[in-house]
Amino acid sequence: MRWLLGLFLLMMFSHQTVFAALSSWVQGDVFVQGEAFELIVEAEEDGDLQIPEMDGLKILSRSTQSQTSIINGSISKAHRWIFTILPNQAGVLRIPPFQLGNEQTEEIQLEIADRKSHQMALPIEIAARVEPRQVYPQQQLVLEIRLERGIPVENESLTPPDLPNVPVKLLDQQNEQQVRNGRRLNVTTLRYAIFPQESGNLEIPALTYQGDAILASKGQSLFQGLNRHLGAKTQRVVLQTPSQQVRVIPVPRDAQGWWLPAQEMVLQEQWDPNPPVFRVGDSVSRQIRLRATGLLGEQLPEWNMSMPESLKIYSDPAEVKTSNDNHWVTGERFQSFALVPTKPGKIKLPAIEINWWNLQTNQPQVARLPERTIEILPAALAPTQLQPLDTTVTTSTAERLATQEMNTDSWLWQSISAALLALWAGTIGLWFWTAKTQSAKPNNAPKASQEESPKVRQAYKDALDALRSGNALRSRSALMSWLRSWHPSPKPSWTDLCSEFPDAQAILKDLDRYCYGKDSRHWDPSGLLNWLCELPANPTKKEPLSTPESERLWWRKSA
Repeated sequence: MRWLLGLFLLMMFSHQTVFAALSSWVQGDVFVQGEAFELIVEAEEDGDLQIPEMDGLKILSRSTQSQTSIINGSISKAHRWIFTILPNQAGVLRIPPFQLGNEQTEEIQLEIADRKSHQMALPIEIAARVEPRQVYPQQQLVLEIRLERGIPVENESLTPPDLPNVPVKLLDQQNEQQVRNGRRLNVTTLRYAIFPQESGNLEIPALTYQGDAILASKGQSLFQGLNRHLGAKTQRVVLQTPSQQVRVIPVPRDAQGWWLPAQEMVLQEQWDPNPPVFRVGDSVSRQIRLRATGLLGEQLPEWNMSMPESLKIYSDPAEVKTSNDNHWVTGERFQSFALVPTKPGKIKLPAIEINWWNLQTNQPQVARLPERTIEILPAALAPTQLQPLDTTVTTSTAERLATQEMNTDSWLWQSISAALLALWAGTIGLWFWTAKTQSAKPNNAPKASQEESPKVRQAYKDALDALRSGNALRSRSALMSWLRSWHPSPKPSWTDLCSEFPDAQAILKDLDRYCYGKDSRHWDPSGLLNWLCELPANPTKKEPLSTPESERLWWRKSA
């Protein structure tokens, strides 16, 4: 019976979870500050591994591996935890024991060499600096990262600054080669613009650089792209920049209005036509541009355009953008306004003022467009409102004048009539001769579709379509699009269109007055349609009309 009891106890204990001896070791012989190494912990079974705190050492990543092997019918298992560890400081550092169930590893002590003095350290350095270290909220500061490599490195990566609720923009990245102490270095410089939002202390966390340094021999250095295939040894390098501290001081008490800390701010306006001429019913374009060095475009405010009741204002959507050089961002806000007077007289355009804080003088300042007094002229008399001249003459007076003129100048009029008759006959003969000559020659005239760009041709057709629809606003917009497709100016205006075609100024101004003025009369597009049909799609090219005669007649009939 005793042997049965012993067998039962053996079977019971064999089903309990028992962790085999836990072991750990590090990969490598020399450990240098700022260069990562691997720590491996191994057990026969998986489980909840307890990871201790390690002073001066930072775990960058972790992974696990499981392996099962059968040798001579014997099954063996192994489970590994692989840690990538970065030494942050030099000196003797200890890795405390890891624990798994009732088992634990032995403590490991490592001597970490100072990177600056150790001869075995790889020639890879990274540094960071911030300027200025004291800023206002929303003021731009610059974080500069400088990376130097004296040996080839592949698979490089650098974590960008990650600051919650703080705008960060890459200003510049430069790559260059330098020679120092007889060694060629690949140098990369990155600059970031950072905009703190609140007062207090701002900590810019450490940035991590990683790469695979190629430890190639001289014979292999000529084939750096094939180093891995030639068996060259590589070493994983992980470096970190020190964290940076910035003091963000409160907004000054004497700051007024919108808080805009900038190096420079410029507020400009441009009129079209220039100088502006204000007339009832005619639109005048006013373009306002605000440019600030050291601010993002999104930080710039809208301006208040309060106008008298006798002046209507129509605004285009604002254009906001941000540009930068290698040190500063420049924000810009541009907006165009159409001003349409409704009654004559003198009025004042209020000044536009934007308060900002000059960082160079550390004083408040105002960007200002001064107040302007303008005189609005009465509306120009429309052609339909002109009164015809009274040309009626009594019958007796007409007969007397005619008899007198025939008696005194009959010989003169007869001579002029004979000359005109001869000139008319010569013109008819020349026309028939020219037509006969042209019909005998092959038609070598270039096709308009080959000479005109598709963009111009399409804009021309869109303008014809818009005029046929009878919609005044659509017609004005389509004519402007057609003008922009061929005009040399980057931003042509309605005034440019009128200047290009003096013979059509009256009908073009009628359309503009109908769109933006108080003209309640029905607008007739036939005049503009007939005028446009007589033009080529691109008026800058002196070529035959791009629209065939049959098509032009069809446009007129369908209008």
